[in-house]
Amino acid sequence: MPETIQMEERDGRYVLIRESEDGKIAEFSLSPDSVLKLARSSLALTDQILAQRTPSANFSPAVVTPVAQISLNKDVHGSEVHLEFFDPNGM
Repeated sequence: MPETIQMEERDGRYVLIRESEDGKIAEFSLSPDSVLKLARSSLALTDQILAQRTPSANFSPAVVTPVAQISLNKDVHGSEVHLEFFDPNGM
């Protein structure tokens, strides 16, 4: 049987359940905030994994990350540029 992974809600928390090929089950309890953080990071990782799995001699893989706002400043001495990116959740 192939590996399976699912998530279900239990008493206001979310449980990530993984069943391995040999039938062993592992569970990991997450808070709602942790699920949201995991969802955000999984989007970026999805792009990276798919880029690695797409062979082509014509282009290099690129990773795309949603950006809601940017900030551009310079340091006190004017010798460096500071560029900040903020995701749609303000992080």
